[in-house]
Amino acid sequence: MAVLSKPVWVSPTCYELGHCWTPYCTKASTDVAKNVFTEALKIYGTLYMMAGLLQKKGVKYYLGRFIPETLQSSIFLTINGTMFISMFCLWRRLVGFYVYYNVFICGIPICILAILIESKSRRGPLAVYLTNLAIETGYRMLVERKIVTAVPNGETLVAAMIEKDLVSKGEDGISVAFVF
Repeated sequence: MAVLSKPVWVSPTCYELGHCWTPYCTKASTDVAKNVFTEALKIYGTLYMMAGLLQKKGVKYYLGRFIPETLQSSIFLTINGTMFISMFCLWRRLVGFYVYYNVFICGIPICILAILIESKSRRGPLAVYLTNLAIETGYRMLVERKIVTAVPNGETLVAAMIEKDLVSKGEDGISVAFVF
């Protein structure tokens, strides 16, 4: 009987599950940090540059606040990405196994830490954006698993309904979306 010869409990390593490009946890964390920081600088540099141009901020903004804001937001994203893979490896070393909800155990404290690093003025919009992203991902998972039927632009419709409820709760219509 082939079934009886198989192990009942197989616990993959963090190398097999999380960072398959290198067997070393420290190397994986530094690789992720380098790549995430590089991409975050591109994303936030462009974002803050365009926002400054559209809001017609002067040279004073670019000389005084552009670089610190870009670095702070880039560090936020870098910590979020790097610490997740580090926490993933740390969990395996401390406990010795993974469970299906391991992503939440590792991810939630790291996300909270990363959000605390981001500037207070960006936390509200970031929360709204990530809520929309989570809703869109959840909808796509439900469609993929055939739990709900696909609707054209369904992600947008679901996100718009949730956003409508969120925005309608504020006295002035939008304030609740930007309060952390």
